[in-house]
Amino acid sequence: MQLILQPCADDVAYKHFVDTIQNPVSIARLAPFLSQEERSLVASKFGESVAVWGVTPGEDDGNAKKWRRMATGDTALFYRRRQFFYRGTVAYKCQSALMAESLWGRMEDGATWEYTFFLTDLEPVAIHIRDFNQLAERKPTAIVQGFTVLKEGPSARILDALRLTSNTGARSPQSADQAMALNLDFDIGGSYTRAALQEAVGIEPAQGGPWYTGYLEHHGVHFVFCSVGTAGRTGHDYENKFIGDDLVWYGKTGSRLEHPSIQALLADGAVVHVFYREDDRAPFTYAGQARAKGVEDTSPVKLIWTFAGDPQAHPEVPPEEIEAEPQGIIEGAKKQITVNIYERDPNARRKCIAHWKARCVVCEFNFESVYGELGNGYIHVHHLKPLAEVGEEYVLDPINDLRPVCPNCHAMLHRRKPALSIDELVSIIRSTSRAE
Repeated sequence: MQLILQPCADDVAYKHFVDTIQNPVSIARLAPFLSQEERSLVASKFGESVAVWGVTPGEDDGNAKKWRRMATGDTALFYRRRQFFYRGTVAYKCQSALMAESLWGRMEDGATWEYTFFLTDLEPVAIHIRDFNQLAERKPTAIVQGFTVLKEGPSARILDALRLTSNTGARSPQSADQAMALNLDFDIGGSYTRAALQEAVGIEPAQGGPWYTGYLEHHGVHFVFCSVGTAGRTGHDYENKFIGDDLVWYGKTGSRLEHPSIQALLADGAVVHVFYREDDRAPFTYAGQARAKGVEDTSPVKLIWTFAGDPQAHPEVPPEEIEAEPQGIIEGAKKQITVNIYERDPNARRKCIAHWKARCVVCEFNFESVYGELGNGYIHVHHLKPLAEVGEEYVLDPINDLRPVCPNCHAMLHRRKPALSIDELVSIIRSTSRAE
């Protein structure tokens, strides 16, 4: 048995999924494109309707070659927004450009999704890409970028680990409503009101109730709301704070580790969306999909949320900017820790990038313009304040104290001590360009 990975990342692919997988196609609609023998076979296997998918030939017929390797009984996993959200079993396949054109039309270059396959045993699943990558022994940040057919050996191991080798489904199979909720398109660093989030999950916004508490579960998906650096509207201030890319967070008053709501947040595979704000009247900022990194059995319970497993959670990638001082200089070590904590504060980095944009202020390099979606939002941040000016009571101004720079320019800024200024490095680049 092989494992097929099928991305539905863009709107066109997801519309195809809704049109012909989520809403199976009637056999009568397919009949004109099938031979008499095929019609009889399809009718006997699928009844009145069937879920249909297809792929284009691909560059140098790459997809077609993969399609030919597919066999009845293979498992297909559909991928969107950093997780696999649906599965099915290959039950039949056929090549028909006319059928594909009838179902999905054609691309601008005239190609169509003619290498079709029919699926049974359809059900929603919730498998995060970081968990899949670990099982597949891929890089933690790897994503699904195209139609893929894995070899039988790795496929069997992954399917067994995910408990997808039978029709019982993945761990904790989700309902269709849950699958949709799990794939909500929240933007890291984006602003959301509670009402907007209620609309996003498909319910009528209402004042009060569970959506106006610190955390809730909706269709198996957890939402955490917290204040950072300020008290909430109830007046409670549990000192929620970011330390690096991790969030130190406290549960509701009186919460304990053994409480079911806390255990649900800690459960293996739990999907937890974290939202925070620094002003109790402001909308919430989406921090990302989190998992518990540590917990203390206090009251209220104390958790440390990490977003490191999500490659989109913190695309700013902070630098290890300040080199260690020689051993024995205790004051310098203290200040180094202070600066690194400030630079790793995702609030500060996001504010810096929101103001200056994800473009190097030295050479104007923009990762997204070169690498596309893979480079979206990726940039280092550079601290303008010299180490000697940073004291223990220093309060960072993200707009005035930080600048976005590419890794190359960032390294060059620190080739000298003290670090070069932005203007000095710009002058060096310009003089070098003139010399050439």
